[in-house]
Amino acid sequence: MNISMPCFKLVRVAVAAAAMGLAGAFTALPANAQPKAVVTPLRGTDVHFEYDGLDVGRPERAWLGRAFVHHLAAAEPNLPRPMVVFIHGTNAALIKYRWMGGGPEGDLRRVLSELMDSGQIEPVILAGPSAILPSVVANARNIWPSFDLDLFVRLASEKLHGRATVDRRRIIVVAHSGGGCNPNGGIATALQGTLVPMAALSVDSCMDTDLAALLARARPETRIVVTWQTQGWATRPFEAFVKAFHHEVELAAFAEGVQRELDEATVLEPMPHDAILPLALRKWLPRLLSPGDAEL
Repeated sequence: MNISMPCFKLVRVAVAAAAMGLAGAFTALPANAQPKAVVTPLRGTDVHFEYDGLDVGRPERAWLGRAFVHHLAAAEPNLPRPMVVFIHGTNAALIKYRWMGGGPEGDLRRVLSELMDSGQIEPVILAGPSAILPSVVANARNIWPSFDLDLFVRLASEKLHGRATVDRRRIIVVAHSGGGCNPNGGIATALQGTLVPMAALSVDSCMDTDLAALLARARPETRIVVTWQTQGWATRPFEAFVKAFHHEVELAAFAEGVQRELDEATVLEPMPHDAILPLALRKWLPRLLSPGDAEL
């Protein structure tokens, strides 16, 4: 029996700085004054929960959880909504809720709010664990040991009861930087639990060949996208990653339609490693959360 090859392509795209958008407008000030950004209040609610790892005797697995419920998702709390689970990278500064309202890099709650308010994606729940244990957060290959996606979604769902409902069939895992570096944790173990994510997006991670193999041969129900930039790195095994990814996809011999996609981006920003994350979400979430997914 002939088995057709999966949907696979390597995309290179240049993104202008203007594509980043602005969180708020600037007020008009005298010529000799510095402009002051006006930050628009978020239209949603944060919900907090946590895990200490003590039930399995592994305190290094502890995290603080934050979920953001956009006002459109909260309007129909019993309607199952997709959940985007964001796994941040190294956190030597021990910032709580990095990329989720904490830290200088950006706020993904605003990025997803823009996509929801503009109708580019349906209302979703954004949630993420926050690692602040000094012994594990500084090394990209040690952070997120044995991250348990099943547990995270269950605890988030329990805390969200009455506010929003999680559609367990439509979980999208997004791992940035060190969130995709530990072969025994982070996105690696998130893809190996009993809960099968609808999609996984790896953004500018370590790009090791073992990660390439793991992502390429993830379960066919999970759509895989890997995006990265080369501007901000002196050395990274990009060519070896791409070669290994191609090789593993060919060995897997998936049926036609299984998504395995590589997306090399040229990011025209002074901090490309940070800039690529919101750019990737603005590009890929509307594609991964297509209108027909809710009916599958």
